[in-house]
Amino acid sequence: MGPLPAGTYALTINYSPLPSGLVLPPLLADYPIIVSDGRAAKVMPWVRRNYSGHWWDPADPGWGLFVWQDGMDNLLAAWFTYAADGKPAWYVFQPAWQTSTATQTAALANAVRPPGLYSPPLGPGTATAAGTASLDFTLPLSEEFPAPYYTTIDQAKLIYQFNGGSTQTRTIKRFNGENPTKKSLGGRAFLSPANPTSTDYIKVSLPYTLCGGQYSANSHQVTMTGGAIEIKLGQSASPAIVPLCPTGPNEEIDLGRLPAGDYTISVRQSSNPRSFELAPVPFRVTDARAGKFAPFVRLDYSGQWWDPNDPGWGLFIWQDAASPNDSMLAAWFTYAADGKPSWYVFQPTWQTSTATKVAPMANVTRLAGAGSPPPTTGTPAVMGTASLDFTNLGGGDDAKITYTFTGGPTLTRTIKRFKP
Repeated sequence: MGPLPAGTYALTINYSPLPSGLVLPPLLADYPIIVSDGRAAKVMPWVRRNYSGHWWDPADPGWGLFVWQDGMDNLLAAWFTYAADGKPAWYVFQPAWQTSTATQTAALANAVRPPGLYSPPLGPGTATAAGTASLDFTLPLSEEFPAPYYTTIDQAKLIYQFNGGSTQTRTIKRFNGENPTKKSLGGRAFLSPANPTSTDYIKVSLPYTLCGGQYSANSHQVTMTGGAIEIKLGQSASPAIVPLCPTGPNEEIDLGRLPAGDYTISVRQSSNPRSFELAPVPFRVTDARAGKFAPFVRLDYSGQWWDPNDPGWGLFIWQDAASPNDSMLAAWFTYAADGKPSWYVFQPTWQTSTATKVAPMANVTRLAGAGSPPPTTGTPAVMGTASLDFTNLGGGDDAKITYTFTGGPTLTRTIKRFKP
């Protein structure tokens, strides 16, 4: 369930009818749950969107950026790329926000460890500043309201400079299926995706004139009572705050991930009247689990994972919970046996509802070239095998990664979902 809009909910858990037709009493009936408004504690510049996810350049596949953004809009970005010599390398940066859609420049770093027998070698790493990087999610007005309303606005610019090199800019987009279609709610308001399921993160896009940077307090509040979702817009601010608002932002508001059912969405003006108001518009969320295949994976394990007892490496998991078979992609940033940073990817299928099959684990090298990543075609190489097991390990926030590098022993590491 969720994340859900702020509100008070009643949770009921029923049994399915028995083959005999007997209906058992509920396991849990009308248990109250209160969801508070996480935006109430936001500070300037009031970042309006959550950019967490996996980003890539579809015109140059083979590298990507994993962005993690918490509830207070702190950012962590891990960049899987290649050094100028063509070997796989990774870098991390933690930029602060400059505006509501663009970050400040931050140090770009990686780490090395002492050589060891296995990967990752044990022992503390030594961080090295490799350059600087920033992210810009600001889009021209023409891209904010594309016609016929299915072109994505989920794109960004990665701006970086390695020590001693020139500043480079790459355009990146959300990876695979995170660019949903839109449905008009009337006027210039849109619901995305157009036909949401219970696994989708649902958003409402409002006209650019409702820029969040123009408010003296929290730009909006989302609440839900029953199935009625209401967006309340904030108070207008002085012109001095307007520069925090990009030239043409589309005010995109997260509604969360809703259970299957029927809902309405409305936008209500604050005490300071605004030029836009949306009367209640109905929409339906369908049950994504109805189309699932065996073994019926229960949870979405997407996110950032690490070993808090051995920080300095981690695993980024992307799970397509909307697909019938819960397709998965895992990217592991770690260290080779020589202690140098390296990364590997694997795409396991499910053995049970909580554990995957063993899958080939590969990395890629490119020909050496100017800049990073070098603009050359990559050559994949299978380096071993890996699998993931989430069975009986704490309700979806603990797992085991089991892996074997070619010619080496099988190793298992316990990992946890990364949280602030």
